[in-house]
Amino acid sequence: MWSDFTQNNLNKLQKIEKIHVDKDSYIIKKAKNDRNNIINLPNIKYNIKETKIPYETIEEYCNSPWVYDEVLNTLNTITNEYLIEWDNNKIYIKCTFKKFEEIKKRLNIFLKIITYIKGNNELDILIYLILTPLKKYITNDKKIDAENINSGYTHIVDNYIFIWREEEFEKVTFHELIHLFKHDHRHHNFDNFEHEAITDFKAVYYNLIYISILTRRKIVTLFNLELTFMFNQAKMINNLVNNNIKLISPADKYFILKYKIFKYYMSNPLDDINEINYIKLLDELDDFTETVHTNFYSSRMTFFELI
Repeated sequence: MWSDFTQNNLNKLQKIEKIHVDKDSYIIKKAKNDRNNIINLPNIKYNIKETKIPYETIEEYCNSPWVYDEVLNTLNTITNEYLIEWDNNKIYIKCTFKKFEEIKKRLNIFLKIITYIKGNNELDILIYLILTPLKKYITNDKKIDAENINSGYTHIVDNYIFIWREEEFEKVTFHELIHLFKHDHRHHNFDNFEHEAITDFKAVYYNLIYISILTRRKIVTLFNLELTFMFNQAKMINNLVNNNIKLISPADKYFILKYKIFKYYMSNPLDDINEINYIKLLDELDDFTETVHTNFYSSRMTFFELI
């Protein structure tokens, strides 16, 4: 059921002192309501067929600062290519046969979440999922860049999403859809890392609902563990920065702020998401200089993922 990362680290995470999320908190009640709404959506009528994604297209889309330059060298490990179509929406997938068999088992719920995020937006969806085996981790070369923390991007002019890593791809899809449909608050006067943190907070929220539907795990249990993992990872990044790791992007602020936004909305309604002083929020709540509880040997910020 679980991905290798989740399965191998679940016991380790459960041993960390939990950050308690009250089952009656606003965000848990909202998540339960959204979960029921998603479950009750009509099943998506989609078609699947084998296809061929032009190498030139992948090569062009890899020419981005948000793509690790080793992606093209891993394409020979993922040779199966598929097209999923529904209405006027398309998802191109390049992956292994085994991976696609797993994706098909949960495709209806995946598409329901996508439909729910889209809402009444009339923009057609075009997604490329190039599911390479590259993992997120921090190297010892004193640098954090696309290799360590990125998995994809949204082209907001040509309106397509390009995701180049299998790890966390469903959560990343939700993240990029929030950008695509302009639910990311980029129109507010926020720094880039602020609206990115808000976007990923929303993406993790939908990912936990997705996981809850598919595994029948309680929403509150998943939120407790995910928030605990976030805190641990934010401290890890903060400690690395304090040890003079060079950041190509403000990853430390992004990791920490996402955790703090998540924790803030444990007890506050989402209605004021545009009014929060996120810079001030960075300086509040928790001490990130304390020792990291556990080293997960990964720079990912989402714990729960299916096989």
